[in-house]
Amino acid sequence: MTKVQVDAMQLARKTTTYVDDPTIQPTDIMTISQAAKALSLTQTGIISALNRGSLTEIIDRNARTRPHFRRFVLLSEVKQILESR
Repeated sequence: MTKVQVDAMQLARKTTTYVDDPTIQPTDIMTISQAAKALSLTQTGIISALNRGSLTEIIDRNARTRPHFRRFVLLSEVKQILESR
């Protein structure tokens, strides 16, 4: 493994804050799997888009899978991507 010049690096820390949004309804979201099928991508591709911030991540705080909240995407964003193609 080669040494990395630390002075050439520009490091940043990613922080995520979830904000309750009572305006989002179950009809406004879709699962990662549904989004992947709609956009002809893999689930990994959708997760990468969520991690990059290209798609908005919606979580269900009451999901039984804690501490790993169930993740969703906004239906409107998926529709927007489909329309732009």
